[in-house]
Amino acid sequence: MVREYVVDGEEGLRHLEQTAQKIRKDGQGKKYDCVIGVSGGVDSTYVAYRVKKLGLRPLAVHLDNGWDSELAVKNIEETLKRLDIDLYTEVLDWEEFKDIQISFLKASTPDSEIPTDHAINALLGNLAQKIGVKYVIIGSNVRTETHLPRAWSQGHLDWKYIREIQKKFGKQPFHTFPHIGFFTYYLRMVTQKRVEILNYLGYNKKGSPARFTGGTWLAVLRRQALRIHLYPLLSGIHPARKIRL
Repeated sequence: MVREYVVDGEEGLRHLEQTAQKIRKDGQGKKYDCVIGVSGGVDSTYVAYRVKKLGLRPLAVHLDNGWDSELAVKNIEETLKRLDIDLYTEVLDWEEFKDIQISFLKASTPDSEIPTDHAINALLGNLAQKIGVKYVIIGSNVRTETHLPRAWSQGHLDWKYIREIQKKFGKQPFHTFPHIGFFTYYLRMVTQKRVEILNYLGYNKKGSPARFTGGTWLAVLRRQALRIHLYPLLSGIHPARKIRL
């Protein structure tokens, strides 16, 4: 699978630039030309940096499932402010999502994070459709995220699977939870394109070339954490622009 999806070196960079040219062309006349998912972690932060470096105009999308740490939120705001990227945040209904999580625990499924992953995928597609863009750029990385047995984690895009678990073990029906139905899934395979740019960058989280001003991304995040705690004491700080759609 790695050889099939990962393109390293100069060839990978050429492929990525060709993809960026197409995104820029298709997005002419629009405020944004793609959407990107952001979590506050290393992978999505690096994606935001590289997307901006490619000259794209992304809308950053974040899903708050109730488990966001303060540091992750501050990392998102600090990074996007510096990169001049707009942010849209969707906050899940906590009581509804908590019930879904409990249902997956009761069902003893191998991966209780599937509801969150499904909601993230649904939200990215929903926002791309709403603002009229085709490209969804994500931080998935075949090299480091496909080495576990499939039986340990599958069904991320299977709404029927999630719905049936909630129906059997949950206490309340779905009301606001973002989801991808059967027909929507196949429609978006035609109308939208997911781009996993880390597969073309020889990306390695520990030895990543990701830099703003030098150093590894772990060092960058440490410096961000220091700024988060010191800035309020030293001066005013303006968060990333948050928009309503």
